[in-house]
Amino acid sequence: MKRILLLVLCSVVCISGYSQINANLMACYPFDGNANDMSGNLHHGIVNGATLTSDRFGNPSSVYQFDGVNDYINIGLYN
Repeated sequence: MKRILLLVLCSVVCISGYSQINANLMACYPFDGNANDMSGNLHHGIVNGATLTSDRFGNPSSVYQFDGVNDYINIGLYN
């Protein structure tokens, strides 16, 4: 649950642009073709089973689709 909440919160912060990232931000995942952390802290995600697809506006490779069974993105912060 902590991982999902962290991803949602970080994604919302990233929407405002990379230049406004707070210095205390742990990670930022804009999902622009990968699961890399754009905060500079190198907490890159490892995608397991989830696939990139178009978002609701038709932007390609902008969101991850999960099958609800065994797909996840491991960010390694709570191991």
